[in-house]
Amino acid sequence: MRYTSSLRRYQQDVANQIIEAIDKGELGKNDALTAVRRLAPRTASVWIKDNWVDNALRNPDKNPQFVKNFAKYRTWQGILEAGRSYLVGSHVLMRDYLRSHTSQCLPWQRVACRFCWEYHDLQFNVRIERPQFDYDVYWRGDYVEIALPHHGWGGEKNWVVNPSGEFRRKVLVNVD
Repeated sequence: MRYTSSLRRYQQDVANQIIEAIDKGELGKNDALTAVRRLAPRTASVWIKDNWVDNALRNPDKNPQFVKNFAKYRTWQGILEAGRSYLVGSHVLMRDYLRSHTSQCLPWQRVACRFCWEYHDLQFNVRIERPQFDYDVYWRGDYVEIALPHHGWGGEKNWVVNPSGEFRRKVLVNVD
């Protein structure tokens, strides 16, 4: 147990150092993959691809419905309202929804979110073999989204992360 907590503390310290370096401009886009790989689990494969949201916004004629919906859900408040309505119902107070659906970001998630916030065209894919999870992390307007888009690799879940909270907490907004 002590090993796990000291490892977690070490990873949090490393994540804080990496985020501080990004903030100071000491780490750039080319350092993103190495930084996230450093904190991801040993059984993880990490790679970067083009952010599908950024691509869709640059080519609005190809997907006009997405562009229309993007405006509706691009704000932090808008996505929280949608998540609350979908998961618990609009009658539940926002503070109760947030209390029950907020969790800590893992260190690698914090770093991936920070890079995606800085470079909107990045999308990380982190595939963990044991247990099987296949995460996508990408910019989505006023927030960064962490998605488990495949049923066979962790279920279909989506969390959102607010940059004002230093990418420390994620809010669950979708479970399919």
